[in-house]
Amino acid sequence: MMQMALMLFSGIALVIVPLLALTADQVEKIKRAVQTYGTVEAFHIDDLTEKYIRETLITRMYQLAASTSSSIFLFCSPQCLVEKTYFRQAVLESR
Repeated sequence: MMQMALMLFSGIALVIVPLLALTADQVEKIKRAVQTYGTVEAFHIDDLTEKYIRETLITRMYQLAASTSSSIFLFCSPQCLVEKTYFRQAVLESR
């Protein structure tokens, strides 16, 4: 399995993965990890509703840009970036 990670801006990493099912354990481990240096969040973008992405996650991404004590890992498939144009636009604007 090949993963491609891209740091968008301070604290946010986009991980493009062809088979998200193989990364489910990574997301769960991140969510359960002891947060020593600030909060760390992880999401499978493919599994989230459009409403959640628009109203919660994108807002959180922009808020996090100013913070250095938190991190977000965004796991998504290549298809997700193609199909969810509103998410792709938010990613491009956040750089």
